[in-house]
Amino acid sequence: MTDEASVLLGALAVDLVFGEPPGAVHPVVWMGKLQTAAVQKALPPWNVSAAAQAGGAVAVRLGSTLGPGIRTQIAGLRRALERSLLGVAGAPERSGGPFLFYRAPNASTLATRLLSLGVSVRSCASFGLPENLRVGVRTDADNPRLATAWRIAVSPKR
Repeated sequence: MTDEASVLLGALAVDLVFGEPPGAVHPVVWMGKLQTAAVQKALPPWNVSAAAQAGGAVAVRLGSTLGPGIRTQIAGLRRALERSLLGVAGAPERSGGPFLFYRAPNASTLATRLLSLGVSVRSCASFGLPENLRVGVRTDADNPRLATAWRIAVSPKR
């Protein structure tokens, strides 16, 4: 399987498992050829491991059986996380599957500060979105910890 096919399969599997329309979680997959080529030139190369490819194939096979329950559970976790962060991070710009996307000035710096406080979020700078963070769903017990860390990380006293 080519690298491009691996990325497409993995991204499609994530969208399907989480019940999102194609491209909702991974919009770059559904761009036209010219846009995709421009994005690829701007990004560093990456590969999709054999384990990720296998996981994508399993996700596609099991999606119709396990998908509805998984989607419902993840949607509930996503809503709970959004409520937890509303007072400190505001409303997300976008959400889908297990992710919330937030605009934050100096997003990479904020991600580093959060990591130093024991919380991991994903800077979207490598996707060409330097002022955005991707936050994955967490358990109800972890949401207050993330909100507290975010509040500390953006504090002017820090």
